[in-house]
Amino acid sequence: MSAVKVLDLEVESTDGALPHGADVKIGVAKALLPEDVIRAVQAKNINHVVQKDSLFFDTELLIAQKMTADPALFVADPLKMIFDSAMCIEGPILATNDRTLMLNLKPTDKKSEVLAQFEQFLASLDGVAAIRDSAFTVADELFTNGIKNAWPAGSNRKTSLPTLAGDVDFFSRSDGKRLVIGCRDSFGLLAFAQILSRIQNCYEMGVAQSISQSESGAGLGSFMIFSNSASYYAAVSPNNKTVVCVSLPLGMSSRKVSKLSKNIHLVTVK
Repeated sequence: MSAVKVLDLEVESTDGALPHGADVKIGVAKALLPEDVIRAVQAKNINHVVQKDSLFFDTELLIAQKMTADPALFVADPLKMIFDSAMCIEGPILATNDRTLMLNLKPTDKKSEVLAQFEQFLASLDGVAAIRDSAFTVADELFTNGIKNAWPAGSNRKTSLPTLAGDVDFFSRSDGKRLVIGCRDSFGLLAFAQILSRIQNCYEMGVAQSISQSESGAGLGSFMIFSNSASYYAAVSPNNKTVVCVSLPLGMSSRKVSKLSKNIHLVTVK
């Protein structure tokens, strides 16, 4: 794997574009607030921000390098890339700690049934007390965002049938240290610029104000996913597939979880 240029955001301001033609994909920072992570991606036009004081910094940096080098591989098997990177840096996991949930779903499947299966999966894990509410929020919003693209914008999904054929893979895996939750849909309609802008609006104006000023959706679901994550990963193969997943820590107190710095990873399959 060829080296990917890394920008030190502690030296380079998170505001202002990079010099024209600069081929930097990954920014490394420390103690950036969540809204400043989003701002850095927007202003610098970079794909990743990895924070030195986040959990598993070396693993997250390797994931950023792998996603940049081969985004199609991440789309095909995000869990493999994330957990193979963890094993490469952190060493092999114990089989007793490795748990996986994989569901292949249709847009018309009931969210309540998906969340019930996810609840059973969480019950099999140790160390989830501090992140249980965040995990359910993320699972709810990921599935909702994954299926909604099967319907035209503004349509009522409760009273109409989907107009696009497709499916959604809902997945989750734990290695005893982290819990990854994600969705992959077969629509490929995610637009990073739009999602980042809406997340940033929620941080800057507050959720209520952002909703009241938006005519096309406030991006509340994406904000909830990002704000409840320790690491946020997203990839899109246009008009083909979208993957969004997050990582949450296991075995930590609520206080420590709340103080974690966030990482973000965004890639597009060309």
